Amino acid sequence: MYAKYAKRNLPWLTFAVVGIAVAASAVPWLSRWLVFDRAAIIGGQWWRLITGNWVHFSTDHLLADAVAVGVAGSVIERREGMRSFWLYAAAAAVVGLAVFFLAPGVAKYGGLSGMACGAFGYLALKEIKEIKRSSVRRWPPVLVLVLLVVKVGWEYATGRALFVSTRDDIMLLPLAHAAGLLSGFGYWAVLIVQRWADAPTN
Repeated sequence: MYAKYAKRNLPWLTFAVVGIAVAASAVPWLSRWLVFDRAAIIGGQWWRLITGNWVHFSTDHLLADAVAVGVAGSVIERREGMRSFWLYAAAAAVVGLAVFFLAPGVAKYGGLSGMACGAFGYLALKEIKEIKRSSVRRWPPVLVLVLLVVKVGWEYATGRALFVSTRDDIMLLPLAHAAGLLSGFGYWAVLIVQRWADAPTN
């Protein structure tokens, strides 16, 4: 019975998200086909707005993003099941569109870090909302949320990544992290409004 429960609750969607990123890094032609490429997008290859999130330009970049998405995504998916697909979809779309429209000078972009920020942001807000105000358990998600905001602010101020070393030919794009974080906030807000709308009235 325990084995059946555990199998049913394995975060397969999160495994797939991380697995695609690993595959894209291992197979050069796949990476070239998925990467956010502005010229190709303008030429009609619109899927790159979404799939660019799965392409990474260094091993430590991939490792940091895979761990972050794996941790936050697994917790969310174990609780919410396949509904977490919409969080991933929203974060990927918001990040891609933000880079395309708000960073016109960026020719190529890649990385799951924006989606990771979205997942952690959503998870922190959800925990804060569901834990009683008087509980000490409320402080860890509050701290995570504060650190996320500070991280993005620090990256904007310094142009440097906190957890990943950058090469001279690769530039950090804090906009993607901010967009991802906002997508997580937005997804949480939509679910709250939906819950209110579905609540029975007297």
